[in-house]
Amino acid sequence: MCAPYISMMNHKYKVKLVPGSLKRGKAIKTVISLFNGQKDCTEMEKKFIKAMTESELASTMIGNVKIGAAGMFEWF
Repeated sequence: MCAPYISMMNHKYKVKLVPGSLKRGKAIKTVISLFNGQKDCTEMEKKFIKAMTESELASTMIGNVKIGAAGMFEWF
């Protein structure tokens, strides 16, 4: 789902996308690795995350972004 960040505050998996220089494909791979790397990610959730295809994710994501997520110390 792609929505304003403030409306996603209660969701477990979320990233903030802002205009930047990171290409869409690289951003998708980064987001997937961030989600799978969370400490509280269960095996079932990992299966669901891996089941999403890049084309499905690319249809909801803007191109040329910077990624921010809770607990990240730097922007990609």
